[in-house]
Amino acid sequence: MNDSNPNLETLTRRMPSVGEAMVIELVNSVQVAEDIVRFRAGARPVDRLLRKLFGDIDRQDALDGALSAAVRALHELAIDGEMGLARTNRAVTTVAVAVERLRNRVAALETRSEDVERLDLRLDDIEAALGKRLHNVSRVVNALTLRVEAGETIAHALRAWKAGRTYSGLPWILQVWLLVHEIFSSSAVLAVNDTDLRVRVVDELDGAFAFVPASFSIADVLDAASASIVETDAQFLIAFFQSQLAMGTFTTTLALTLELGTVTELARPPKPGWCAIEVVRGRGGKIDFWMERLELLTAFVNELALPRQEGA
Repeated sequence: MNDSNPNLETLTRRMPSVGEAMVIELVNSVQVAEDIVRFRAGARPVDRLLRKLFGDIDRQDALDGALSAAVRALHELAIDGEMGLARTNRAVTTVAVAVERLRNRVAALETRSEDVERLDLRLDDIEAALGKRLHNVSRVVNALTLRVEAGETIAHALRAWKAGRTYSGLPWILQVWLLVHEIFSSSAVLAVNDTDLRVRVVDELDGAFAFVPASFSIADVLDAASASIVETDAQFLIAFFQSQLAMGTFTTTLALTLELGTVTELARPPKPGWCAIEVVRGRGGKIDFWMERLELLTAFVNELALPRQEGA
């Protein structure tokens, strides 16, 4: 078909719409011609004889042959068109499938992107929770570190005292007060400074001063301390007591006892401890003449711990 109709093929390529119109017209013409060929082929012998006599049958047979060839050529053209259409349909189908796959892949990527976004949000939540937990763990570790350091401070102060390196030669009641003051001057102890720590300090001191009677007259203890202390030590401690920002009832009683014990002999009372207690009680302080060892230790710890906690 391509060899016999190059102009038609060229025209079809250049102007497809014109080529399609010519093909349609050719199809119609060939169909009419084919009907004529069939009619003549089926004509009666008499008709064929007449056409033969008049010399028309040869020309007619040639025309009929040409028409038959045109019909076959047109049929082949139609088959080629159908095959081209089929190929085009297959190509379109392939493209459609590819597009559908691409669309599905894009949808999957969008879904995955949403999953990643949700995962990212979840990771943010996990990171925040972990950060909070790590912060809490850090707080616990810091608290434990401070508590260990406070425990070491208490142990060090007691070891030094037991070894006689600190406060030796002083009355025991002054040694207790100075030990408690030393312990609660530590930054680690002040950072903790809770009930458990104070109870621990009291227990440690109670064991260290087990040689002191379980109960006693605090006035007699103060009088004995005033009588036995060296005057220079008394003067130094009086100045030290006066340097304290706040003094509780028992600290005030100690300081007043030492002051009364160092005045001139004519003005010095025979029992400075008793006098100091009376003065403090007259100012509203609560202190009994008879006390237990554990009560005195607890009073010292509470007095020396509380002012530092409030000033922190």
